[in-house]
This record gives sequence, structure tokens and C-alpha cells, in this order.
Amino acid sequence: MTGVVDEKGGVFPLDEAIYSSGFGKDVFDYGKISDDTIGRNIVLISELAHRAERMGAEKILVCGTSALRRASNAAEFIRTVEEEIGLKAMIVSGQEEALLTYMGYASGGAEINEKTALADIGGGSCEIIYIEKSEIIDTVSLELGAVDLTERYIDSDPPDISKFRRMKHYIISILSKVELKLIDKLVLSGGTATALAALSCGLTVYNGSKIENYALIYENVIHLQNRFLSMNLQQRKELLEFDPGRANVIIAGAAIMVALLALFEKRTAFVTHRGLRYGMLSNLVRQKLVINP
Repeated sequence: MTGVVDEKGGVFPLDEAIYSSGFGKDVFDYGKISDDTIGRNIVLISELAHRAERMGAEKILVCGTSALRRASNAAEFIRTVEEEIGLKAMIVSGQEEALLTYMGYASGGAEINEKTALADIGGGSCEIIYIEKSEIIDTVSLELGAVDLTERYIDSDPPDISKFRRMKHYIISILSKVELKLIDKLVLSGGTATALAALSCGLTVYNGSKIENYALIYENVIHLQNRFLSMNLQQRKELLEFDPGRANVIIAGAAIMVALLALFEKRTAFVTHRGLRYGMLSNLVRQKLVINP
């Protein structure tokens, strides 16, 4: 994304795009990123960097998360980005990812006075950030992501229901280890949450501003999850026409969302599209983390 950052760390987007890197699948299958995937992403990063420069970007950041944290050849990818594009990429830890996700959420000017849990559902991990009076109280980073779960349990089209049930039990077993805190509000970020909000809003073209703070009801999430389960991959792609690349992992992501709502005993979760990318930009001003190598 390309955006303008004000003196308080507020972020105003100028341009956003969603692409799948394929890192998560490669790392799950091989423990590393394949040469083909590296090559594809070098081309993509270069194109996006030029796009940002044409819009007047003064600084360009490249950031990796869970998949790069686990890839055995992550250093090779970082080196290739610098050698071929001239940009210094970085890999953030789970705790850093949690902090940047919170900064992204706060970059819209929201004042968080209620006891809030912000859960970011990614491809390879799930970060839970506890917030009170606009301050982080605690963070938890779990190796629980939509890509990994899909690779492990969703191997037929449409999905096998017995394997889906095993996946649900696994998700619950991981979340049961989380030290629960009493909260007033649950906020969800990440591609699965925004996709379900966009579907609920009836969007055919993705627009983050239209789903910001959208209230997702538990029963609606269950309904969408069951709808995905009844469809094959092509049907899910057609339904998710604003982000068809997410169709493969949406079932696992929705299952995590259902489990989080149950874990915190909430009937409603609020969605934010302001996540890690917004946090990276906000941090340029707020300087909570040193994010340049």
C-alpha cells in the first residue's frame, strides 16, 4: 500500500492492492521458499515499488512475517531483494508483528478505552493483542494460520467434513492454551476477517473504508463458514470476486474466527482493515520499533 502519514502517526491510504506471495504454502510443503516463488515475488515487489514511486513515495518498506520467520532460506530472499531491487527487506518477530498490528489499528485515530482484544489472523500465525486505555497490556503470538491449516486439513474439493472437524478440534486445542483476559470488545484483522465483512456488506469490489469497524455476528460467520464448506474452490473464487486468491484458505480462516468468538464468549466481533501495513507506515513517525535493517 501507499499512504500519507501525519505527525501523530495517522495513516491516510492513497493506494492499496492485495496479492498472494505463496510463501506460506512453500514453507509448509518444503520448509523453504522455492526458486520460482522467489522469482515471482521479486518481480511483484519491483512492480509495486515502481508504482509507489510514481505516486511520489519517499520511503519504501518491505516486510515479511510468519512464513519468512520459518523459511530456511529467508536470508537468501532478503539478499535477493536488496541485490535485484535495491531495497532492504526485514522480517518482524511475532511480538513485533503484534505491536505493528495494533499501531495499524490505532492509525485511524481510534481511541480504545474499553478492554479490547485485537486478533490478527494471518497465513501462518495469529497474534492476539490485549489493549486497555489505548495501551498494550499483553500480546500473544500463536503458530495458528489459515495457510498452514489449509495445507494440513483441506486437501479435497469440496472439503472433507471429517477433516474439517479435526481441524476445528486442533484450533480449539491451540487457543485453549491462551491465558484469557476479560474483555469488553473483540476486534479482528487480517484477510479472512475483511473478506467476511466485505461479503456481509455485499461488496463486489474491495473497499477497506466501507468495512472498517463492521460488526460481524457469530451466527453470520457460522453461516458463511458452512456456505464455504458446501462449495468447491472455483465457486468460492467466484463468491470472493474482490479477492479470489483467498478462496483456498478462507475455510480455515473462518474456522479460526469462529473459535476466537467462542473463546472470548462474544456474539459480535468488529473488523478493521488497518493492520500490519498501516502499522509499518505509522511507525515511521511514532518510532516504536526500529524497522530498517
